Amino acid sequence: MLLIGGPFIKLFSNRKIFDPIREDGPTDHIIKKIGTPTMGGVIILIGLIIAVLFWADLTNIYILFCLYIVTTLAFFALLSSAWELMAGGIVGLYLFHNKQSIDGFIERNSLAVFFMNLLSIIFIIGSFILFSKQILHPSYLTIIPVFSTAFLILFLREGNLIFQMLSNRILVSIGLISYSLYLIHNIFFDYIDIEFDYLSNNEVTLVKLIWIPAIFLISIFSYKYVEQPFRNRSLTSLKVFSISAICLFGIIFTGLVTHLKNGFSQEILAYDLSRGIKPFVDADYEKKRIDAIEAKLGSHSSNAPVCVNEEKCKKIVVVGDSFARDTYLSLASTQQDFNVNFFSLDDSCIESFLSETLGIFGQCNSQTVSIEDYKLMIEDASYVLITNKWVETTLDQALKLAKYTTNFTSARVSLVDSILFANLQTLHRKIDIGENNLADLGSQFFNYIRQDRLATSIKLKNLVLKEDDLNFISRYEFF
Repeated sequence: MLLIGGPFIKLFSNRKIFDPIREDGPTDHIIKKIGTPTMGGVIILIGLIIAVLFWADLTNIYILFCLYIVTTLAFFALLSSAWELMAGGIVGLYLFHNKQSIDGFIERNSLAVFFMNLLSIIFIIGSFILFSKQILHPSYLTIIPVFSTAFLILFLREGNLIFQMLSNRILVSIGLISYSLYLIHNIFFDYIDIEFDYLSNNEVTLVKLIWIPAIFLISIFSYKYVEQPFRNRSLTSLKVFSISAICLFGIIFTGLVTHLKNGFSQEILAYDLSRGIKPFVDADYEKKRIDAIEAKLGSHSSNAPVCVNEEKCKKIVVVGDSFARDTYLSLASTQQDFNVNFFSLDDSCIESFLSETLGIFGQCNSQTVSIEDYKLMIEDASYVLITNKWVETTLDQALKLAKYTTNFTSARVSLVDSILFANLQTLHRKIDIGENNLADLGSQFFNYIRQDRLATSIKLKNLVLKEDDLNFISRYEFF
């Protein structure tokens, strides 16, 4: 930083590239900041990266991780924030040095400028409508709304129809509370995403729209009683620091207590029980059951010889990730007519597993996998169940694995889909079922199945049903 700091500061000072100063800040702050060159963070970042590359232990995984985070954030900034900074910087400098020439250009080409302003508005609104979750961000598409906004700032003047439209009192008021809106809407929207995760995307969007008036009211309150008082110039730096420190301590203390109490799960459970509401799932009990089953299996963690009559017993092979592991434990603890085997294979490893790029003994998510062991295990099986927490990007690989399996066994090969619910430990508060209506519980559960998982399962089912030699088992149809 000592080597590059001087030239950087000299370059920015000569070109009069100074740090922007907020006029609503303390007077002593304004005086001290005058003439301070901007972009000091770039010097720190460059110095940090160079120092790490030269003197840090690059074999240390934590050093590499930190370096990755720093460079990745810089890359994302290049694709997204860089366009905003560059456009804003160009507009600011151009307005500062060439405002009269811009005004003259607008007067001479008023009609063309009007249509360009109108086109900029259309591009900005179109970004809200056309941009979706399927479009990667940050990306170069960020140029569209950023440069459209920059054009409006540069060429929009009073008297223009679009200027009058954007100067509407309602829009100006929304602009004033926009920072509070930005902070507060995230809290509400994140809660809605978690609480209503069993709904479809359109239904979740509808819930968010219903809550927008409440978000606006809270944002207005925040602007009036938090933002405006803090912008009061009579408020000293000591008062601002003291209030900020108290608020920060309160947030940290609340977060720490919540973390230590595991989200107050036991307190919430006790409160529900006091109201006569029993949970559907007891996580501690389920864990004890799983531990008991695994202890009973002992050394047979992937091969459970539970068949009572060895002469008549058949063999089941369960293939997959933790979903498959649960299936294996269930079968191993309940079936008496089958020997149950488990082969661990995450769906992310299927492609490399089938191409044998892992070698005879390769690593898949810290587990050793062998394609020869797989062939040997399925060779004399009666049933092969392949199940994972499938995602859309691996459905084709699931089908390839199933068809590959049929080449080495005469067993009935079935693909089993995955199913996820909204948080089962809180589902009892969402479903109102009395003691006499437990028969309806299954159908009620279906209403709380995660819709994204259901859509993936249906896609997998449609793929499997096209294959004559494969079968499909649906978990969600149980409900």
